[in-house]
Amino acid sequence: MNLILLPVPKSVELNEGTFFLKNPIHIKIPNQDLFNVAKRLQAVIFEGTKNTSSVLIGDGGTFTFIKDESLAEEAYVLTISEGGVTIKYHQDCGASYAVSTLKQIILQSGKQLPLLEIRDEPDFKRRGLMLDISRDKIPTMDTLYQIIDLMADLKYNELQLYIEGFSFAYESFPEVWKDQTPILPEEIVLLDRYCTERFIDLVPNQNSFGHMAPWLNRLEYADLAVCPEGCLSPWGTWTKNTTLDPQDERSLQLVTKQYDDLLPYFTSQYFNVGMDEPLELGYGKSEAICKEKGVGRVYLDYLLDIYKEVKKRNKTMMFWGDIIIKHPELIKELPKDIIALEWGYEGNHPFKTRLQEYANAGIDFYVCPGTSSWCSIIGRTNNMRSNIIHAAVYGKELGAMGFLLTDWGDHGHIQYLPVSYPAFVLGAAVSWSVEDNKDIDVIPYLNRFIFKDESSVTGQLIWDIGNAYELESIQINNGTKLFFGFRQELKNQEKVETFIQGLKVEDYLKLKDFLETSLETLEKTEMACGDAPLVKAEIENGIHYVLHGTKRILYMLGHYTDPVEILYELRQEISAIMKNHYELWHARNRLGGLENSLSEMRRQRNEYDELLNELFDKH
Repeated sequence: MNLILLPVPKSVELNEGTFFLKNPIHIKIPNQDLFNVAKRLQAVIFEGTKNTSSVLIGDGGTFTFIKDESLAEEAYVLTISEGGVTIKYHQDCGASYAVSTLKQIILQSGKQLPLLEIRDEPDFKRRGLMLDISRDKIPTMDTLYQIIDLMADLKYNELQLYIEGFSFAYESFPEVWKDQTPILPEEIVLLDRYCTERFIDLVPNQNSFGHMAPWLNRLEYADLAVCPEGCLSPWGTWTKNTTLDPQDERSLQLVTKQYDDLLPYFTSQYFNVGMDEPLELGYGKSEAICKEKGVGRVYLDYLLDIYKEVKKRNKTMMFWGDIIIKHPELIKELPKDIIALEWGYEGNHPFKTRLQEYANAGIDFYVCPGTSSWCSIIGRTNNMRSNIIHAAVYGKELGAMGFLLTDWGDHGHIQYLPVSYPAFVLGAAVSWSVEDNKDIDVIPYLNRFIFKDESSVTGQLIWDIGNAYELESIQINNGTKLFFGFRQELKNQEKVETFIQGLKVEDYLKLKDFLETSLETLEKTEMACGDAPLVKAEIENGIHYVLHGTKRILYMLGHYTDPVEILYELRQEISAIMKNHYELWHARNRLGGLENSLSEMRRQRNEYDELLNELFDKH
């Protein structure tokens, strides 16, 4: 039997013969500390064999757990012999990781377990996943539980839920979220406990400097903005009210009040305070002080103020490293117990040179690649793979304490959850063992354990549609050219001409053919996962939206001879996509944020109407 084991373990020794699972099946644990792990194994045995089992304290069972402090802390040794199954572990989490491996074996082998010995332990101490729950999707509790269960199967041990704005129900600020559907404090407690039972650390994550637009665009906080009248961003676009004024003591008072509302509901010792992309720093109110002291120094001074507040609350501070890395001479001034998060989402991100700066300064750091799902709708698979593998390779080489895979929701969080599954699986694999997993094919795992697809089609399909972006004439960072084609105003001919420069009709015709073929392939899938109809509908609507974008760019390129016909077709398509997006959103997410997510689609539909009306008026 060719077993699918993911992450691929450090050492697997297969032997001749099998062990037959027959009643009575006893799971023996040394003490009650391992009760939840044993109950999880009990559920796995029933799922894979339909056999019941009992959990007992002692030794000599069908499945026997043995504590062995000679092993590394997270290591396990899994032995299946003719006499039964033995799991040796040091920390309880190691026993849980062994059960994750056993789950894959039992679900593939049933009652006939292959004789083997697996010795395994992780490369990275912290192996995390970060979900954006602020732009604009806030998942339901059932969705979060589903993701946490997947994380446990994949041996992740850290989860962060990114918060900016009002996706948490702050006790001190009920007026800001009263019309929203945030995560409630008691729900954080439930999530924290659910994670803890699965040896996952739920780490609070809240931005504290940039990305404060939801707060600063409210009248009562607008004067805390560093640039309340607006200024040019580093990308040359006008921005307003996204960055706190670091000189105003009320800025610190605001974020620390948020901390006091948020942090009591988390048991983690860590806290990610954000601090990335303060776009207006150096402009507006901060222009004079930044000219006097330098942008880097002003940033560091505020970061140190935040650090002191985090220390008062007995947490270890994490922060995004995109600003401090531009001022490497200041890295040595960071407190030694701080953790820098080096993020970058392209396949060629300079992880190695940047991580070396932290290593030289004796600062702990994470590598933080991304799923490449956002601003793409159906993903950017090859970029994702390269980005994740480079992060893991250089992270291990330079001694990163953690690996954090990020899944963002920029511009409406249009992409659906299954688009991120290939990255979730690959990220788990390489953060567990880089050398053993960097060349792995995750598609068999996707088909067997996530989609449960008897046709073995879905995994390959979702991988392949994620590479549709490579058919475009021009590739861009942090998204696809096609995605940003949705944001072009078709009536602004000057901007349209600039946008389509270098684009080729033949490339988008190839893309259109590929997407139409992909829809046909989707009909061949035979998924049996619990949410199979939903997954199929999500993939289908995603493909339809990219197909719609392809036609939109072909329209910009002047491909169609009858503008009325194509505009009417586009109008009909976007209406159907919006309707489906509305329904699919409710299946996994809370209501809040949906209207904002739909707003760009609604603008596109109105744009088609205006263009059609103008054409009708001319005739």
